[in-house]
Amino acid sequence: LSIVLSFPLDCCQQFVDSMTSLPEAELVEITCSPCGSRAVEAFFDSAAPSTSKKKLATVFDRHLEDMCFLPGPSFVLQKAFSFADASTRESYAQKLAHHRSALAGCRHGPHILRACGAEEYAADPKGWSEKQKRKTNQLKSFAKDFGNGTSLF
Repeated sequence: LSIVLSFPLDCCQQFVDSMTSLPEAELVEITCSPCGSRAVEAFFDSAAPSTSKKKLATVFDRHLEDMCFLPGPSFVLQKAFSFADASTRESYAQKLAHHRSALAGCRHGPHILRACGAEEYAADPKGWSEKQKRKTNQLKSFAKDFGNGTSLF
């Protein structure tokens, strides 16, 4: 499935549709399995529409506290965080910050805390939000100036 999702969207549209139409419980179960987490991670790397990726990011937000302690889904959560909208990102950071002491003891914990900015959020939630807004605006400006993922050459 990882290889199939690397093809252009017109070649893998059925897989994208099936991934987004999975019941929430099944999607979380798949993401928590070692092989399934690789497929879901490939979904976030694929040419799937950003709306589909945001939908999955929102689903994972509702189950974040269960998933963040497992090593497989932690990589998926990092990918989902990058595609989430501002309120979902803040929810990720808030929930991870709440569990930061427990996550610090996990092998993958410090990495997900750093990737989602949970430590920064715990120290200064308002500053974290402002930084995320600036980051989003910079990415939008870059996409406007240089294209949205299209090659310049």
